[in-house]
Amino acid sequence: MGTFKNKYYNYETITIPYMVYNPSNVNSVHIIYNRNNSNIGEVNITNMTEYTYWEIPYEGLGVSTYKIICGDVFRQFTITIERDPERPMEIIKQSALKFNFDPTGRSNNESKANRQKYSNNGISASFNNFNWHNNGWGKWDDDIQTSLKISNGASLEIPIGNLVFSGSTANELSNTVEV
Repeated sequence: MGTFKNKYYNYETITIPYMVYNPSNVNSVHIIYNRNNSNIGEVNITNMTEYTYWEIPYEGLGVSTYKIICGDVFRQFTITIERDPERPMEIIKQSALKFNFDPTGRSNNESKANRQKYSNNGISASFNNFNWHNNGWGKWDDDIQTSLKISNGASLEIPIGNLVFSGSTANELSNTVEV
């Protein structure tokens, strides 16, 4: 495994670098990501000569045990997430969100069925015309954060329905779209 910290502040990007090798299959390795004994994702890795990066989604404050599993072998580590004393950030009105799009931890190396799925609050996004090579889930910038790249005729539809925008007062809900 590469170098990473075992303590992070809330909303800080957690990226775990690792390399795997399976002598019984030099073409591809199936990896399962596990948090506190629950599988939370999986990828197939075809390049075993470079680091792969697991970007762990924020799940709240506290201590969690993680595993990177390859067949019967796994690497286990613990990460503590604490409240940042310098930046008291909180997502406001999380329950009022119609759709919270968070690409953290996603990859084009997921199975075809998984990489084309994204659901949140009972709403499912539709992926159209992605080629999953030069668009899709990836780390397209230098700071190794995952994003969804939509290019070359691809599109993403999120059926959130009609939004009514109004000037809000303290007693009135309003809507925003943040991209």
